[in-house]
Amino acid sequence: MGNTWITIVVCAACGVDGGDRTIVASNALGVTQLAVERYDEGVDVSHDQGFEHTFDLRGFDADGVEIAHLHRHIGYLDQLAAPAYATYDAHRGTELAVDVFDDRVSFFTRDTALEDLTELRDGGRVEQFVELPEVRQILQREAGLIDTPSGSQELAYTNDATSCPTRYMKDTPIAEDCCTSWLPDRPYRDTYHVNPLHQHRYYHRSAGPAACRTNSGSSNCSGTDCQIGPCGFRAPVVHNTPTYNYYALIRIDSSNKCDVTWTATNQQSVFPDVTGTCTYNWCLNGVPAEVSGSGGTPSDPWGYPDT
Repeated sequence: MGNTWITIVVCAACGVDGGDRTIVASNALGVTQLAVERYDEGVDVSHDQGFEHTFDLRGFDADGVEIAHLHRHIGYLDQLAAPAYATYDAHRGTELAVDVFDDRVSFFTRDTALEDLTELRDGGRVEQFVELPEVRQILQREAGLIDTPSGSQELAYTNDATSCPTRYMKDTPIAEDCCTSWLPDRPYRDTYHVNPLHQHRYYHRSAGPAACRTNSGSSNCSGTDCQIGPCGFRAPVVHNTPTYNYYALIRIDSSNKCDVTWTATNQQSVFPDVTGTCTYNWCLNGVPAEVSGSGGTPSDPWGYPDT
């Protein structure tokens, strides 16, 4: 018997105020109302792997004109490479884009359990939109997306931006212009780098408490059930250039943390290229491992997803 596809519209333009729209308090962006849409499609309602999940949050001004739009899709992504010996669903991941007026932030990752909005901190109108209290409430309740405000109290860790230690990084491909530092609300270092094959993108990786762990910190996991991979990091989030053919430049900001800007020409970063020494590509019962498949080695689901 063949698969039967089903389509479920879970919510269409519904708000939390009991009507079609959510009313928003006065704000600098001029967003007055919000509307939510969710759309699910798949082959088997009991098996999440086959599903395509789409979530949209739209912001409108006082005249009813859409001025902000957050779109998240979990499912099949063309951007993700399909290695010949993958032992997991290599094309499945998360893509998220936010447009506020003419500002845009967009990224994709193999992490289908992504719940952190830190990636949307652009220092501009996109960040202002996602930090509106009504937006944050809807994103947490309706989409499981959470964030710590950008002005949160910093933790007592050294936050100096430095070159990435080789043990942090995968052995291939090379991590160009690789920088690592603490973020204000993270107890572990993050990394930022450029892939020489895709210099119009940059890669952000967030660490966990240990290698091969779930988001809750449990070591009772194997394979992609471990959200934190065998090198101690979650799957990379790949940020696309907001302006056609601009280059990612990794630099140090005024707080001495890693920062990324976009430039019209390919400029030299202050950080060197790093060839990593972490060769693990799988998790077995909470332990990093190197696993080979028949005919070749399976691609690393926590590796760089578009190589």
